[in-house]
Amino acid sequence: MRQILLLGATGSIGQQVINEVREYPKDLKLVGIAGQRQVMALAVLAREHNVPFVAISRHVSAEESALFPSSCQIFSEERALEDLVEAVDCDMVVVATSGIAALAATWRAIRKGKIIALASKEILVVAGEWVMAEAQKYGGVILPLDSEHNAIFQCFGARLSVNPSSLRQVWLTASGGPFLRYSREAMASVTPKQALKHPIWNMGPKISIDSATLANKGLELIEAKYLFHLQPEQIGVVIHPQSYVHSMVEWVDGSIIAQLSTPSMRFPIHYCLFYPERIPSSLKTLSFREAIQMNFEVPDEVKFPCLRLARESLSRGNAGPVVFNASNEVAVEAFLSSQLNFFNIPVVIEKTMDAMLPMDTSSLEYALETDRLARERAGREITLLLR
Repeated sequence: MRQILLLGATGSIGQQVINEVREYPKDLKLVGIAGQRQVMALAVLAREHNVPFVAISRHVSAEESALFPSSCQIFSEERALEDLVEAVDCDMVVVATSGIAALAATWRAIRKGKIIALASKEILVVAGEWVMAEAQKYGGVILPLDSEHNAIFQCFGARLSVNPSSLRQVWLTASGGPFLRYSREAMASVTPKQALKHPIWNMGPKISIDSATLANKGLELIEAKYLFHLQPEQIGVVIHPQSYVHSMVEWVDGSIIAQLSTPSMRFPIHYCLFYPERIPSSLKTLSFREAIQMNFEVPDEVKFPCLRLARESLSRGNAGPVVFNASNEVAVEAFLSSQLNFFNIPVVIEKTMDAMLPMDTSSLEYALETDRLARERAGREITLLLR
């Protein structure tokens, strides 16, 4: 039985991990869960799965603590995730949190040599250089849980690197989001409600907006560089609206290997939870006995400049991806609260990047300080736009 510590248990990815645990109770066991605010949801999960350790990233009152089983140890407030990782004996840590909230906890898990199924792309965007070096140093195993990177991992033969001389290009596929067929004029007045309505995937608010702007694909491009030890020019992006092909690897001899499945995050989750084995699943597969249409097209970086900005960030010092990610998060939050219009998300990112870059960071601590400064600068840029 594989014992799982799940960070981000109440989010979209976390809930799908829990569905796997429910479906395979003889193979998977939750030994720790964590969340930010939803105490009641965490308490229900703790009781359902008899979880001995829980972390909540805020103060927990005595009344709230009483919701959990009496045998459950609760960690709370600022260092809750790190304390949870230190306390729990597990086989795998699933990092399904939003943003870089679990960066410090992931760092600790790496130093304990754990298998880490990583869904939080921002952790590698901000700290990929140091995270991958620590994993190699301490013998930790990083499994990409994001569907595109999991697909590359499978196409690489369950490896994070291949002989560079054999590889021509990896291709990340993008659905194109809800505004793929919109004109620039139509996109000028889109609302958060429209942007949250993804045509294929059911995701949380932040990643849904990132998909609508293609910033999500930009973040994945940066993540792929660090995760697979690639050069930026080796990473391409192609629009594939049906979302059957999750990534492709193009080799120097002209062969292209792709990973396909129906568009469900349960596929990469299932693969990671049982890695290195493959076991049967109940998931709906593609049927080639039926007509399947697959289209591919070049992304429009004029309509979706976030993709261009992500690539540019890689050429503007190793702090570039940190600034891109931080300013994007601040801009997306402002859009979701109806302070900022959709077109101004990339404007905020570009203005913040121009103000701060080029710039290098020499350590994880400096990267986190750069993240803080970029958020402050992005906030000032939003204020100026709103005047």
